[in-house]
Amino acid sequence: MNRLCKFLLDLFFPNRCPVCREFIKWNELICDECNAQLDAFPENICKKCGKAECFCDTVSYDGAFVCYFYDGKAKDGILSLKDGCKQFGEHLGILLGRRISESKISADAVVADESYKKRIYNQAMVIAKEIAEINHMPILKDVIYKRRSAVQHTLSKSERLKNTDAFSKSMKKLENMKIILCDDVITTGSTLNRCAELLKEMGAAEIYVAVGTTTKLKKE
Repeated sequence: MNRLCKFLLDLFFPNRCPVCREFIKWNELICDECNAQLDAFPENICKKCGKAECFCDTVSYDGAFVCYFYDGKAKDGILSLKDGCKQFGEHLGILLGRRISESKISADAVVADESYKKRIYNQAMVIAKEIAEINHMPILKDVIYKRRSAVQHTLSKSERLKNTDAFSKSMKKLENMKIILCDDVITTGSTLNRCAELLKEMGAAEIYVAVGTTTKLKKE
């Protein structure tokens, strides 16, 4: 949404912080107080798998950028994104886009899987658009799909691992490309891992996941 549209919309629907719901300026994505309480890019998250409980030996992607742990205000922000408010996703995308730019990875394109047909919009794509704009990269659409199956966050860890068979790939060729793969949350990492496998089967050389939040794994 361009700046003029945001300004005019604010006249009728005043802008609110997606985390605490307090009123904020029309051109802000999050209030200063909430932003100050969010601990971006915690040091104890593994830079390869994106988890505090490292499982690098089981992932097919080559690195991870993660903004926050999925708890507290960050969890509130993610829930607002799932409820149809795009602001927190834009906030995440800007943070991730800047971190990717600083990393000097020089990726070729951004991908968000097409698995949100029943939702208002694809929240992973909200994040992807900001990353692509900051890094001057194209977004590749219609690359990875998720067939109808149970929603991942409703499943146990073992069920999520089995549910990754629901993903399929297109016939596009990604020969020797470096890809940024986007999502809003890493749980077990099984979904992103399967998507990375498919992208490499299509020829991609390196996959880096860019994710808004990561959960702390719980024993089943």
